[in-house]
Amino acid sequence: MTTFDTTYGRRILIALLLALIALCATGAGAPAYADERDSELLQSLPLSGLSEKEQERIRNAAWKLVRIHRTIGDAGTGETGQYIENVEALARFLKRGAVEEMRRLVTEAEIITPQVDRRWINEAFASTRHHETDAAPAIANIARLKEQVGLFKRLGEIVRQLQAIPTQQKRIEQATERGYRNLIRLVEEAEQTYSSIDYAPAQNELQWIRDDINTRFVSEIRPAHARQNSLQNLSRAVRQQLGTDRAEQFLQLFREYSSKLNAIVRYLERRDRETD
Repeated sequence: MTTFDTTYGRRILIALLLALIALCATGAGAPAYADERDSELLQSLPLSGLSEKEQERIRNAAWKLVRIHRTIGDAGTGETGQYIENVEALARFLKRGAVEEMRRLVTEAEIITPQVDRRWINEAFASTRHHETDAAPAIANIARLKEQVGLFKRLGEIVRQLQAIPTQQKRIEQATERGYRNLIRLVEEAEQTYSSIDYAPAQNELQWIRDDINTRFVSEIRPAHARQNSLQNLSRAVRQQLGTDRAEQFLQLFREYSSKLNAIVRYLERRDRETD
């Protein structure tokens, strides 16, 4: 082995040992700074004259404050950016989807329901229960049966879509509200962490982080939450305008008469088999 190989091997070994020592130090509780700027900020805190234990406590608290600041982010990053995007997703769902779709479905259902021949369905259904003959005029009207089955097939689709809209909306609203509550928690945690430092020279150096978090809350998070509330109020107003009970009325109509139509169809199928 040459002198070059020996020297090169020693250098690799030393590098590995240094990396291992650094890893052990991090695992023992030393902060793993995200970048050099964070490291410089924390190392530049005016902590001279304090005990090593007190310096470590303040640096750990300061590092926690830095992490919270980064997690909160702004309108385009972090939890704030995600929350604002959730609010916009709610707006798109309500304005382009839920509101217009609900109006369209209710309008279509209102066109269908007057075409439901309740009298014919009841008469035909009564014929199946009393085992009347082919002479029963209602049940003999196969064309009317097909017409009514087609109407109720579409009405059933409308009812399912009307029921799905509030369910999907609730899921989006809950995710959006969770994002807001999480931001509130982070802002409060940042304030508590800043106060826990309890050393004016260090707090003065970190004041800008605290101010930036509060500014973002006032200028970005709070307006987004006001928009969220406005959207939800709009949705409630639209539902009231359309009639909050209409979907339930359509559902009751569908359940009552579709079950009778199914009974009529089953009766005719059974009768045809017996005739064959």
